[in-house]
Amino acid sequence: MTSPKIESIVTQNGKIVFESSTGRLDLNGGLRLNAVKQFSHSHGKDTLLSAFEFTYDHFQSGTGNVFSDFRLRLEKVQQRGNTLAPNDTQPPYRFTYQSGPIPNRLSHNLDHWGYINDANGTNNIPLTTYLGKTYGGIDRSSNASSMKKGSLIKITYPTGGSANFEYEPHYVYDSLLIQEIDSF
Repeated sequence: MTSPKIESIVTQNGKIVFESSTGRLDLNGGLRLNAVKQFSHSHGKDTLLSAFEFTYDHFQSGTGNVFSDFRLRLEKVQQRGNTLAPNDTQPPYRFTYQSGPIPNRLSHNLDHWGYINDANGTNNIPLTTYLGKTYGGIDRSSNASSMKKGSLIKITYPTGGSANFEYEPHYVYDSLLIQEIDSF
């Protein structure tokens, strides 16, 4: 059984076409979006106005022998053609990611929010004591350096400008933050 997918959106004046293909290393039989194309429709004829093409690679963990050792990564988006110059190719949007080894996609090395923490766990149950008995045992606390691995850190625009992203972890406090409130 295959999942339904949108192949196009058609209107009276044109259409948007979504082109996809297989070839994902992280999802057996999974599709990736290769291009989005915009067409105008006039006098029974479709004319390509512009297309955005997507280029991918994969993050790899472990030996790369199983699907869960890979994660799809968007490398660039490039516009080809536009209404003024249909054969024109624009410089791409490029995406840069934080380097460092990432764990297998099905790993239990996650913090409370699902980010990588490199805790080397064997399950997702945090260390819990209930009625004198201890359960679980994985450290689900945040690790600032680990959680950034594989995160988007920069987008370079076709103009040469860029946007940089900096991340920080979530924190959980065991004690009350506001000790006292005085009203006057």
